[in-house]
Amino acid sequence: LLPQWKTGFVGHYAKEPEGLILKQVSGRPHHPYTIGVRNQYWFKVKKSKGVDMVIMDYEVSEADSYQGMNIAKNIICGVYKNGKLIPLVKIGAFPIHHKAEVVANWKKYKGKVITAKAFKVFSSGSLRHPSVVVWDEGGKETIIRMDKEATECTWEEYIRHVTKG
Repeated sequence: LLPQWKTGFVGHYAKEPEGLILKQVSGRPHHPYTIGVRNQYWFKVKKSKGVDMVIMDYEVSEADSYQGMNIAKNIICGVYKNGKLIPLVKIGAFPIHHKAEVVANWKKYKGKVITAKAFKVFSSGSLRHPSVVVWDEGGKETIIRMDKEATECTWEEYIRHVTKG
Protein backbone atom coordinates (compact mmCIF):
# COMPACT_ATOMS: atom_id res chain seq x y z
CA LEU A 1 0.00 0.00 0.00
CA LEU A 2 1.09 3.51 -0.63
CA PRO A 3 2.35 5.25 2.54
CA GLN A 4 -0.18 8.09 2.20
CA TRP A 5 -3.04 5.59 2.02
CA LYS A 6 -2.02 3.47 4.99
CA THR A 7 -3.78 5.55 7.63
CA GLY A 8 -6.97 5.74 5.55
CA PHE A 9 -6.92 2.03 4.85
CA VAL A 10 -6.49 1.08 8.50
CA GLY A 11 -9.38 3.35 9.51
CA HIS A 12 -11.72 2.06 6.78
CA TYR A 13 -10.73 -1.56 7.37
CA ALA A 14 -11.44 -1.24 11.10
CA LYS A 15 -15.00 0.01 10.39
CA GLU A 16 -15.96 -2.69 7.89
CA PRO A 17 -17.23 -5.97 9.37
CA GLU A 18 -16.04 -8.21 6.53
CA GLY A 19 -13.18 -6.29 4.88
CA LEU A 20 -12.64 -4.13 1.81
CA ILE A 21 -12.27 -4.35 -1.95
CA LEU A 22 -9.31 -2.35 -3.23
CA LYS A 23 -8.71 -1.14 -6.77
CA GLN A 24 -5.33 -0.35 -8.29
CA VAL A 25 -5.72 2.93 -10.18
CA SER A 26 -2.28 4.49 -10.71
CA GLY A 27 -1.19 4.51 -14.34
CA ARG A 28 -3.80 1.97 -15.44
CA PRO A 29 -6.80 2.24 -17.73
CA HIS A 30 -10.23 1.70 -16.19
CA HIS A 31 -10.88 -1.94 -15.25
CA PRO A 32 -14.44 -2.58 -14.07
CA TYR A 33 -15.03 -5.00 -11.21
CA THR A 34 -16.59 -8.27 -12.32
CA ILE A 35 -18.14 -10.51 -9.68
CA GLY A 36 -16.40 -13.86 -9.45
CA VAL A 37 -13.50 -12.86 -11.69
CA ARG A 38 -9.99 -12.34 -10.30
CA ASN A 39 -7.55 -9.96 -11.88
CA GLN A 40 -4.50 -7.92 -10.98
CA TYR A 41 -6.42 -4.64 -10.52
CA TRP A 42 -8.95 -5.56 -7.84
CA PHE A 43 -8.13 -7.09 -4.44
CA LYS A 44 -10.36 -8.42 -1.68
CA VAL A 45 -8.96 -7.84 1.79
CA LYS A 46 -11.14 -10.06 3.98
CA LYS A 47 -11.24 -9.94 7.75
CA SER A 48 -11.03 -13.13 9.70
CA LYS A 49 -10.73 -14.10 13.33
CA GLY A 50 -8.68 -17.01 14.58
CA VAL A 51 -9.94 -19.01 17.55
CA ASP A 52 -8.60 -22.13 19.24
CA MET A 53 -10.95 -25.09 19.57
CA VAL A 54 -10.86 -28.76 20.54
CA ILE A 55 -11.48 -31.53 17.98
CA MET A 56 -14.40 -33.56 19.32
CA ASP A 57 -15.50 -35.76 16.42
CA TYR A 58 -15.69 -35.99 12.65
CA GLU A 59 -18.19 -36.97 9.96
CA VAL A 60 -17.16 -39.17 7.03
CA SER A 61 -17.77 -37.74 3.57
CA GLU A 62 -20.44 -39.45 1.49
CA ALA A 63 -19.63 -37.45 -1.64
CA ASP A 64 -19.52 -39.44 -4.88
CA SER A 65 -16.08 -38.03 -5.64
CA TYR A 66 -14.72 -39.67 -2.47
CA GLN A 67 -16.51 -43.03 -2.96
CA GLY A 68 -14.56 -45.80 -1.24
CA MET A 69 -12.18 -43.35 0.44
CA ASN A 70 -12.21 -42.69 4.16
CA ILE A 71 -12.21 -38.88 4.09
CA ALA A 72 -13.60 -36.58 6.79
CA LYS A 73 -16.41 -34.36 5.53
CA ASN A 74 -15.77 -32.11 8.51
CA ILE A 75 -14.48 -32.04 12.05
CA ILE A 76 -16.70 -31.10 14.94
CA CYS A 77 -15.00 -28.67 17.32
CA GLY A 78 -15.87 -27.04 20.60
CA VAL A 79 -14.63 -25.44 23.80
CA TYR A 80 -14.93 -26.08 27.52
CA LYS A 81 -17.82 -24.33 29.26
CA ASN A 82 -18.27 -24.88 33.00
CA GLY A 83 -15.84 -27.81 32.77
CA LYS A 84 -17.79 -29.59 29.99
CA LEU A 85 -16.67 -29.78 26.35
CA ILE A 86 -19.47 -28.36 24.19
CA PRO A 87 -19.64 -28.54 20.38
CA LEU A 88 -19.81 -25.19 18.55
CA VAL A 89 -18.98 -25.72 14.90
CA LYS A 90 -18.39 -28.16 12.05
CA ILE A 91 -15.37 -27.27 9.93
CA GLY A 92 -14.95 -28.78 6.46
CA ALA A 93 -12.48 -26.33 4.93
CA PHE A 94 -9.00 -27.85 5.25
CA PRO A 95 -6.72 -29.79 2.90
CA ILE A 96 -7.92 -33.21 1.73
CA HIS A 97 -4.78 -35.04 2.84
CA HIS A 98 -5.46 -33.80 6.38
CA LYS A 99 -9.08 -34.97 6.08
CA ALA A 100 -7.83 -38.46 5.24
CA GLU A 101 -5.27 -38.29 8.06
CA VAL A 102 -7.94 -37.41 10.65
CA VAL A 103 -9.94 -40.54 9.80
CA ALA A 104 -6.90 -42.84 9.47
CA ASN A 105 -5.33 -41.67 12.76
CA TRP A 106 -8.33 -40.56 14.81
CA LYS A 107 -6.70 -41.22 18.18
CA LYS A 108 -3.94 -38.75 17.28
CA TYR A 109 -6.50 -35.98 16.59
CA LYS A 110 -9.32 -36.54 19.09
CA GLY A 111 -9.13 -33.98 21.89
CA LYS A 112 -6.35 -31.95 20.24
CA VAL A 113 -6.38 -28.19 19.69
CA ILE A 114 -6.78 -26.58 16.26
CA THR A 115 -7.06 -22.94 15.23
CA ALA A 116 -10.14 -22.09 13.22
CA LYS A 117 -10.37 -18.98 11.04
CA ALA A 118 -13.75 -17.42 10.31
CA PHE A 119 -15.19 -14.29 8.73
CA LYS A 120 -17.81 -13.77 11.42
CA VAL A 121 -18.85 -15.11 14.80
CA PHE A 122 -22.58 -15.47 15.41
CA SER A 123 -24.16 -14.75 18.80
CA SER A 124 -24.51 -18.52 19.35
CA GLY A 125 -20.73 -18.83 19.11
CA SER A 126 -20.86 -20.56 15.74
CA LEU A 127 -18.54 -19.39 12.96
CA ARG A 128 -19.24 -18.14 9.42
CA HIS A 129 -17.18 -19.94 6.76
CA PRO A 130 -14.76 -21.57 9.20
CA SER A 131 -11.52 -23.12 7.99
CA VAL A 132 -8.67 -24.88 9.76
CA VAL A 133 -5.28 -23.17 9.98
CA VAL A 134 -2.42 -25.39 8.79
CA TRP A 135 0.83 -25.02 10.76
CA ASP A 136 4.43 -25.80 9.85
CA GLU A 137 5.85 -27.92 12.64
CA GLY A 138 9.55 -28.38 11.90
CA GLY A 139 9.04 -28.66 8.14
CA LYS A 140 5.96 -30.89 8.44
CA GLU A 141 2.40 -29.66 7.91
CA THR A 142 -0.06 -30.19 10.75
CA ILE A 143 -3.46 -28.90 11.81
CA ILE A 144 -2.79 -29.64 15.49
CA ARG A 145 -1.49 -26.90 17.79
CA MET A 146 1.32 -28.54 19.72
CA ASP A 147 1.75 -25.60 22.11
CA LYS A 148 -1.71 -25.63 23.70
CA GLU A 149 -3.69 -28.03 25.87
CA ALA A 150 -7.36 -28.71 25.18
CA THR A 151 -8.37 -27.53 28.67
CA GLU A 152 -7.07 -24.05 27.77
CA CYS A 153 -9.84 -23.72 25.16
CA THR A 154 -12.58 -22.29 27.38
CA TRP A 155 -15.79 -20.48 26.57
CA GLU A 156 -14.50 -17.38 28.37
CA GLU A 157 -11.29 -17.32 26.29
CA TYR A 158 -13.29 -17.97 23.12
CA ILE A 159 -15.72 -15.09 23.74
CA ARG A 160 -12.93 -12.74 24.79
CA HIS A 161 -10.96 -13.55 21.65
CA VAL A 162 -13.80 -13.34 19.12
CA THR A 163 -15.19 -10.08 20.50
CA LYS A 164 -11.94 -8.12 20.57
CA GLY A 165 -11.07 -5.85 17.65
